[in-house]
Amino acid sequence: YLSNTLNAVSTGEPLAILANPIYSDSKNHNSLIGVQVLGLNYTYFNDLIKSAMMPEDGNKRFIIIDNNGTEIGDSSSNNYNMESFKDLQSFQNAKNGEAGFLIEKINGKNMYISYTPIKFAQTNWIILLFSSNG
Repeated sequence: YLSNTLNAVSTGEPLAILANPIYSDSKNHNSLIGVQVLGLNYTYFNDLIKSAMMPEDGNKRFIIIDNNGTEIGDSSSNNYNMESFKDLQSFQNAKNGEAGFLIEKINGKNMYISYTPIKFAQTNWIILLFSSNG
């Protein structure tokens, strides 16, 4: 199980909870003896995305968001500005399981957006790649 994005009470940072059942008989799954629960810190997604971007990618922004439009990782900054991506057609298309490319107007500027959904646990996350030039 993967929860929706939550804010950690102690730090205020976004995270998700992962839960996995533990069975005494792992083949038949008939005797649940416990549940392993972990917190998934999104900071590592930011670090991963930033390390994958090259210096020449300065006009690009790579974002991973959950199905609700909440940022999981962002190549552009260390803070989570929680921009809303819900109104973008690219977000809606990816949310519906589609992958592709669109030109959308953001802040009065045409942006090239590549998008794809990714299945993670029982939920879908969405990858958006923004570029100011194609």
